[in-house]
Amino acid sequence: MFESAVGAGTKVDYVEFDSAPAVTEALATNRVDMVFMAEPPALIAAAAGVHCRIVALGASLVQDILVPIDSKIASAADLGGARVGVLAGTSSHYALIKIAKDAGVDPKLIQVIDMAPPDAKAAFESGHLDAWAVWPPFVQQQLVQKTARLLPAGDAAIQSIAVARPGLAEDALAVYSALVAAIGKAKEFIRASPAEAKSIVATEVRVDPEVVELAWPRHDFTATLTQEVIADIQAKADFLADAGFIQQKVDVKDLVGPPR
Repeated sequence: MFESAVGAGTKVDYVEFDSAPAVTEALATNRVDMVFMAEPPALIAAAAGVHCRIVALGASLVQDILVPIDSKIASAADLGGARVGVLAGTSSHYALIKIAKDAGVDPKLIQVIDMAPPDAKAAFESGHLDAWAVWPPFVQQQLVQKTARLLPAGDAAIQSIAVARPGLAEDALAVYSALVAAIGKAKEFIRASPAEAKSIVATEVRVDPEVVELAWPRHDFTATLTQEVIADIQAKADFLADAGFIQQKVDVKDLVGPPR
């Protein structure tokens, strides 16, 4: 879709990142024009002085917390004293703390264990974690394997955002406009043709179609960059600053809009 949007004269390359620092470097050095990700890498980049811009919202995701299928933990209110795996400084980390507080649990009582998803998966499956706060498709893979169940959903979301590099609109306005328009068209396609969209996702992400089917309802593809969503991203920016993941406060409303 991006190829057709920008036209035959512009080559589209895709790059995958596995860490926030890599995203920050790529945006700062103009190695990428646009990145799709959860919020923290963009906030970390902004705090480091990279003038990137949040230009679109792909979807809002429900944050889930997994527990072993036979766990005695029935809800977030039971997480006190639990060993919970989560990748530190992510939306899932923020959500875990928020969900715990909302349930009346002092986050200090939770043994938060900083683990990347592959390591957390191994620890969870071997019984070394009491719970795991993570994002799709890891959640649904455990459900399909019938090794875990979900705690009742809390009021926490992951915002899947599109972030443009500094100066993109100034350097290549036509490309910027085409990319943003393509995101809107992609969301329209997802809503109009969910079966085909699910098949594409399963193929591109290389996951079982059953996993995609389970994950689909956890995504709101109608979501846009409303004031409520911006406030949610701001809460994550404040969390990152308060927890020491970033050294500068970030005002999210100043990040939203065309690159400049």
